[in-house]
This record gives sequence, C-alpha cells and structure tokens, in this order.
Amino acid sequence: GTQAVTLSTTTPSSTIRYTLDGATPTVASAAYTGPLSISTPTTLRAATFRSGWTASSEATATFTPTVAAPTLSPAGGIFSAPQTVTLSTATPGATIRYTTDGTDPGPGSPVGASVTVSATTTLKARATLAGWADSPISAADYEMQVATPGLSVPSGTYSADQSVMVSTATPGASLYYTLDGVDPTTASTPVASGATITISSGATLKVRGFKSGYTSSAVASATYAFAAAAPVISPAGAVFSGTQAVTLSTTTPSSTIRYTLDGATPTVAS
Repeated sequence: GTQAVTLSTTTPSSTIRYTLDGATPTVASAAYTGPLSISTPTTLRAATFRSGWTASSEATATFTPTVAAPTLSPAGGIFSAPQTVTLSTATPGATIRYTTDGTDPGPGSPVGASVTVSATTTLKARATLAGWADSPISAADYEMQVATPGLSVPSGTYSADQSVMVSTATPGASLYYTLDGVDPTTASTPVASGATITISSGATLKVRGFKSGYTSSAVASATYAFAAAAPVISPAGAVFSGTQAVTLSTTTPSSTIRYTLDGATPTVAS
C-alpha cells in the first residue's frame, strides 16, 4: 500500500532536498516539507543543504510495492455444478495469471479475470505489475461432487406398490441403483434422472450419481416395507333379523382376503 516516508537531518537551519526519479538531488530539487506519500515503484534520493556549508552525502532508498494478492470468488468448496470463479486484485492495472493443475502461476500461465471450474480442481492465481513485486499466490480447492439424488417417496410402510422417481440436480450425471441395501457402483443398474423405479416388495433402495471429473454423490437411501390394508367388512357387525350378504374388500391390489367365521385369527391357510 501507500507509504508515508519521513526525511530528517541533525543539521539545524538546513533544507532537505529530494528526487523521486533516481536523479541526484541538487539545491534546485524539491524541498522536503512533510512526509512523502509513495505508492508506486520509486527510488528516493535526498541530501541536506545549508548556505555556506558543503552539501551532505546522499540518503537513498528504493521502494518496491507488492501487488495485492488476488481474491477468488466464490472461494473453494464442494459444488454440484460448474462454477465461474472471478479473479480480482486491489492493485489497479495488475495482470492476473492462474493455473488449474496445482502448479504455481508463471509468465506463461493463462491470463484472465474469471475461470470456469467444471471438474475437481486446485485453482492458483498470482497478480503482477511491471516494476512491482509479484503478489502472493492465492489458492483454493474446488471439489465438484454430484448432488445427492432425490427420491420422491420416503421410507415407510405402504399398502400398495410405490413408483419412486429418482432425480439429480447435477447436469450430465449418471444414476445407478440397488434394491438389496448394497451401495451402488457404476456396475449397478442404471436409471435416468426423472425415471421411476417400481417397488412392489420390501426393499432398501439406494441411488448414487456419477460424473467424470466429479466425486460421486452421497448415497440416497430409503427403506420400503409393505403391509396389506385391513379389509373393510360391509355391512359392519350388528344385530340382524335375517340373512346378511357380507362383502369384504381391500385397497391392496393383487391381494387375497382370507377369513374365519369361528372367531379364530385368519392365516394364509384360512
């Protein structure tokens, strides 16, 4: 940043004269009256003058400002879709170079104010400006991970077949599933995002997304159990004065209703 540079001398009644361009100060050079504000590469030369005295020897200092480190926005993290990362520096006129392979940026690295990250990447950026010291390197890790698949039907106990729609928020991701509780791999059964899987018996559905350059998603899981709906007896029990035609029904499709008339519990053998 800007530096306030103070000049002083132990010779009373004298004048300090200075230059900022590397030239030798003379009695005609600028007179020092207060702190000098230096914000660019500068060679400061100063000497003390007093009438009737020999001028002092010179004091010299070289100021080389450092370019501000680039800011990466968004910062590193885990993402489920490509990210456009904006590169900026607080130093006007600086050039930002970057790499996406983990190496330090150099003179031959790409130049840009933004870069699209579409795979797991270590992004590094450095800012440069002629006559200034290069900025420190800014680095961030961007992990691209497939979004956890969505399942339209949660775990539970149901009395009819369930059509479970699976989906992913990551464009281009491939989904695979299992029904035996084993975590899916790319060797498991594929399913398209937006498609449905019919569950007609007890099962643990697991779905995982995969995409090249991305970390595979977390496993989405739901456990489904099935219990036949209780039969409806119509008419319900009551006191009647004649024969009754009693109807039995259930909302569970493809099921069989079994009954007893002696108060015993119905079984599959009833």
